[in-house]
Amino acid sequence: MLQKCCRLLLVNIACAVIFTSTVFAGPFNIDMSFTPSFSSFLSETQQSVFTQAENYWENVISGYQAGIEIGSLSIMVDYSPVDGEYNRLGWGGPTNMEYQGGLALATEGIMTFDSADFERLYIEGRLLDVVIHEMAHVIGFGTLWKLNDLYVNGSYQYTGAAALAAYQAAYDASATWVPVENDGGAGTEGAHWEEDIFGNELMTGWLDLTNPVGSVTLGSFVDIGYVLNSVPAPSAFLLLGVGLLGLTGRRRKA
Repeated sequence: MLQKCCRLLLVNIACAVIFTSTVFAGPFNIDMSFTPSFSSFLSETQQSVFTQAENYWENVISGYQAGIEIGSLSIMVDYSPVDGEYNRLGWGGPTNMEYQGGLALATEGIMTFDSADFERLYIEGRLLDVVIHEMAHVIGFGTLWKLNDLYVNGSYQYTGAAALAAYQAAYDASATWVPVENDGGAGTEGAHWEEDIFGNELMTGWLDLTNPVGSVTLGSFVDIGYVLNSVPAPSAFLLLGVGLLGLTGRRRKA
């Protein structure tokens, strides 16, 4: 059995869809803090991994769409025993939200990492992938789909317009929905892209050797109310490696 992920690298990924917006309501900002026990455990270099993840999403997402004014997204970070080594690596999601501009958006959230895996992931250079993945769930990927009428429980069909357009351009021009994971149990199925189709994409439910962020994932953030920084095609992307409203997590792949 192999747990697969990667270090932070720069690569060229051809994006089939360019996301643009002429209306910008306000900047996107993450305000991250750590529980006292986790803060005392973390080394400076380990804490810098979380800063890199925060910077990544603040560079990808420039702000909110028209009609949305949220000061910042507050994220509390902790670690605790979950299920032993090599299974569930962490989980994250929003704990509070606001309805603005006809959309549900996260204003507070939590991320928790399995203490049995944390040190090993860091030593192997794999922690960043997991942190960026969980932070995406706090921002709303997979956790706010249903509240924004983008996904119906048990359908395994995501219908958001921006992500669907990206999926049609990159995978299947005739598709009427984006395939959502139907396996992996609670916290995995229904909240990630389908592994059998998307393979090593960052927002599938399993960690791979390389985990690029694709145009379909970016489209999903547009669907839930965010404005993205300019995404040219082709573009240099960073290779990357559940809250009270819905928690979802990242697992190993067997």
